[in-house]
Amino acid sequence: MSGDSPGFDELTDGVLDWSAPHPRIGQVVHSAFLPGRDGSAGVAIDPIGTDWLGDALAEAGGVGRVVLSNRHHRRACEDLVERFGAEVVAPASGMHEFGIGTSIHPYEWGDEVAAGVTAHEIGVICPDDGALHIERGAGALLIADSVIRWEGHLSFVPDFLMDEPEQTKAGTLQALQPLLELEFEVLLLAHGEPSRSGGREELRAFIENPHQADFQI
Repeated sequence: MSGDSPGFDELTDGVLDWSAPHPRIGQVVHSAFLPGRDGSAGVAIDPIGTDWLGDALAEAGGVGRVVLSNRHHRRACEDLVERFGAEVVAPASGMHEFGIGTSIHPYEWGDEVAAGVTAHEIGVICPDDGALHIERGAGALLIADSVIRWEGHLSFVPDFLMDEPEQTKAGTLQALQPLLELEFEVLLLAHGEPSRSGGREELRAFIENPHQADFQI
């Protein structure tokens, strides 16, 4: 699904992807929606806003929870709170971003942050950067900012987005390794097109032979 095409793209049973241009950085970014089951509302992950989104989510049963994979991905979560009364959760290590009295709730690494969704620490590019393992369909893994897709390849972000580039890249590769023990075919990225199948092997190949993006923002 391209960034200007309305609608969801189902990557595996119960895991939907959508994308839209980010209003600040200008790049198309990606989000995920897990429709509710047995009458429950759904889960939106790192929701980027777009004109058709609210009505589409309403038609899909609404949103009961918004999960942020790191503190930078608030995006349109306030819109979903206003429309659906959704609860928002974010990594505990990034809660300073939201200020005193925030309604956003913290979660810890290893927590089940929504039904069948478990948070895993990466925490190198920033302390609250993580991955979400989604036990639906063929299994899915969503990575926050540690890995993006650039020109078709899984990649690190450019060096200017890292405080200590070489240490960050080495630490990230080490932190990604345990994620290969999880069961998933779909690989979702907050920044870049998802993989419908073979996601775990694609991540393994990146760890063995990493690429790096080259862009300016």
